[in-house]
Amino acid sequence: MKAKIIETDTAFPETIIFKVKSEKKLKFLPGQFASIKALSKNRAYSICSNPEDNFLEFCIKGTGEISRHLTNLKVGDEIELEGPYGNFIFKNSKKKNIIFVSTGSGIAPIKSLINQAIKDKSKKILLYFGVKKRENLYYEEHFKSLEKENKNFRFIPVFSREGKKRHVLDVIKEDIKDFNDIESYICGVPIMVKEVKEFFLEKGINESDILTEQY
Repeated sequence: MKAKIIETDTAFPETIIFKVKSEKKLKFLPGQFASIKALSKNRAYSICSNPEDNFLEFCIKGTGEISRHLTNLKVGDEIELEGPYGNFIFKNSKKKNIIFVSTGSGIAPIKSLINQAIKDKSKKILLYFGVKKRENLYYEEHFKSLEKENKNFRFIPVFSREGKKRHVLDVIKEDIKDFNDIESYICGVPIMVKEVKEFFLEKGINESDILTEQY
């Protein structure tokens, strides 16, 4: 289906966050992705927005040919997309604690998942979001606002190239002492996803309670 760009944000290095309105509303679940066609090729990009929104939002870092092309989009431009696809979706399990772990633009599906999970006020939710520098910290104000409004949500940004120069797994190891009654959603670069999942398995979290997506 065709969709028109209605808003863009290029405040972050080599990245575009944009919103589109499509010919008809795309029905999707938080965590799923759409396939966007550009330069006669299709690439998968996670949807950042919520199912109830009247637009679709994407956060794309220009790391490849197609992604670089998309970072040049302007308001009024049209794109073609298909979907939704993917099984990186919220489980609605009975676990009382949810740990979200993300790096870089891997925050895209996590944002949508958190907006869904936070509706259940009985759950304690942690977000560990790793980026190189603060200038790469997508959606900082959004997550800070959620933290203020929800006493059971904590936002933990982690910077690998400034300040204490740490990675998300380092902070998780220091921060979490009790690994009971937990489910986790991990999205980002493959090495981070692999290491965090292995650590959670070592700590006794069931593999069925760990959902992953690699970027």
